[in-house]
Amino acid sequence: MKGRSYTDDQIPFVLDTDVYGKSWISWWTACQPSWRENTGWPLSREQGTNTEWGKLAARGQNGMFIVVMSTTWWASSLKPTDDRHPFEEAVDDIRWVIKQILKSLPASGTANTTHDTPPPADAQKSMPAAAKWSVRPGGKRQPKLTHKLLES
Repeated sequence: MKGRSYTDDQIPFVLDTDVYGKSWISWWTACQPSWRENTGWPLSREQGTNTEWGKLAARGQNGMFIVVMSTTWWASSLKPTDDRHPFEEAVDDIRWVIKQILKSLPASGTANTTHDTPPPADAQKSMPAAAKWSVRPGGKRQPKLTHKLLES
């Protein structure tokens, strides 16, 4: 992500959407507040009185922007023969989380503490060493497929 800029015709293309989807769901689950972790997929929506969304409520590229962008890569790479169910569940969960975050925001005119709140002690979670969907055959860099290449 660092140092990359993508235009409409340079969206990364995922060759194996099944592996990417599993990896994305694992990452999304790791981004969740503790009350949603370890509940299996789809994630729990039983939040009780907890309205803390941690890093998901962050503004800018480190908040929901990265979630939407990575989901866009998944969406743009799906083929008609792919199983869309995991993707549709993911989009439904993102939609629900955004609604919950919006509900939990302070009323306008009050201070926003999202950036001033230190991360919880368990914020550093172990992540997979390498994403299997991103491994290139033979370790060589392959050109990314773009929509223009797919149309030809």
